[in-house]
Amino acid sequence: MSSSQPAIRTTFPLILVVNLLPVAGVVFLEWRVYEATFAYWVAIGFCILL
Repeated sequence: MSSSQPAIRTTFPLILVVNLLPVAGVVFLEWRVYEATFAYWVAIGFCILL
């Protein structure tokens, strides 16, 4: 189990940042809700392809 620990430490911050990007877009870049939703869909689609 200890061998997967570095992978978790690397993956979690990446997932967190990717999921917060649309929120930052709404707050700081004045995106509309459908633009943020589209950004989430693109991120999910990208993860499915990988």
